[in-house]
Amino acid sequence: MEWENTLFAFEKDIESRGFWDWMRAHISWMKPLHAYEGLLEITEDKLLLVGEDKPGPLFGLRSLYHTKGKIELEIPVDRIDDVQFGFDETFRRREDRQLGLFGFAPLRIKYESGEGERALYLFADFGRFPVRHCDNERVLEELNEVLKR
Repeated sequence: MEWENTLFAFEKDIESRGFWDWMRAHISWMKPLHAYEGLLEITEDKLLLVGEDKPGPLFGLRSLYHTKGKIELEIPVDRIDDVQFGFDETFRRREDRQLGLFGFAPLRIKYESGEGERALYLFADFGRFPVRHCDNERVLEELNEVLKR
């Protein structure tokens, strides 16, 4: 399955966010904290994220994993350690203006990379109107199905 308009960031991106990043995430109709925008695809054996870095304050977080504007991240399913819906000690409720109300919260995916464990936060198929929404619950269901196999 595919989800366009997916917003995502790594744990280090959220930890290094600046004041203007936080402020932008709290202005009406703005996007939640993120470093990349792109496409999420889940297949039987991998999770694929293809997107663009949104650098600098007022344009989204500047990713510490900046890749000259583009990113293509492939995570084999057998490398995924944990998938959770909701906030945690890194991406806290206060980081988003909705505070998790109405089910709007990040999906956290912990996985093993060549550099150790990483955490990825995403909002799949993000939309603003009539209210901010995303399809994270559906992505969670799909990932859990794939992980069971």
